[in-house]
Amino acid sequence: MARLEQSARQIVLVVDDFGRLGGVVTDGDVRRALLLGSTLDDSVVEAMNRNFRFVRSGYELSLVGSLMESQGIRHLPVVDSVGRPVEVLIASYGRSSPGRANQVVIMAGGRGSRLRPLTDEIPKPMLTVSGVPILELIIRGYASQGFRNFTIVTGYLSERVEEHFADGSGFGVHISYFREDEPLGTAGALTKAVSSNGEPVVLSNADVLSSIDLGSMIDAHVAGGFALTIATRLERIKVPYGLLELNSSKVTAWREKPELPLPVSAGIYVVDASSLSYLDDGYADVPDLVQRLLGAGQPVGAHKFEGLWIDVGTHDTLRAAAELGSIMVGEGVSR
Repeated sequence: MARLEQSARQIVLVVDDFGRLGGVVTDGDVRRALLLGSTLDDSVVEAMNRNFRFVRSGYELSLVGSLMESQGIRHLPVVDSVGRPVEVLIASYGRSSPGRANQVVIMAGGRGSRLRPLTDEIPKPMLTVSGVPILELIIRGYASQGFRNFTIVTGYLSERVEEHFADGSGFGVHISYFREDEPLGTAGALTKAVSSNGEPVVLSNADVLSSIDLGSMIDAHVAGGFALTIATRLERIKVPYGLLELNSSKVTAWREKPELPLPVSAGIYVVDASSLSYLDDGYADVPDLVQRLLGAGQPVGAHKFEGLWIDVGTHDTLRAAAELGSIMVGEGVSR
């Protein structure tokens, strides 16, 4: 109890003789133990909570933060490979963020064929990481940055998405929906889904988990005067052959199966309201819109970012997301 009084974290960790985490204690745990008949002379073991949640080292903070919020977790110990605590994460979801008026349109209508049979009865954006739908993690992540106005473009099994999120009030945001009766492409639905207030619109895929700072991306978009800005990251592409560097017919260098860092689209875009005039009622993907803008002489920007980026489109990448964001429950870190 003295340790709790001294700590600003409102939690203490109980470790065994090998330094492995065996339980946690909060004021509530002490209170419950006393009400059940424990005395101040009893061991801390009588009061500690053995069924605590924890995460392994190597976690991804942006994922774990959204998971903590969705599960109402205020304190989350981090342990190393043998179960020794290395830090305690404190929930930040109660802190206010500056509001952003920009509408966020999330494309969630795909069938997720590469994730079958998981997607036979569940739409891909509703597959879960630590029990929380991918789409919820995306929305909570953007909401933590101050975004409150969302439109979800649905298609395949749309009712599963709409039932979960409803109007968004349960998540502290406002959510509207546009249901595609027929596929319109990643850009084609924008003209129908956007209720523009003149602010740039964020367009995001519903299967991309990332730690991108959307506010910085929007600020760079406006400062650059771009019609559309593409979030980009470097992808290392392995060339399966010997790569030759040539000067006319002369070989100047040989690079055996090199990995080339190439800028690729991250599936997140900021679209100026004026750019919507380049879309019609037909099918169009973002590359189509980019080509139309470039053909008309409109400037298209690239916003480079590093950090978490997982395209949750395959069984392997879904497992990778689960590993980075897996919140586990004791009892047994010290076992």
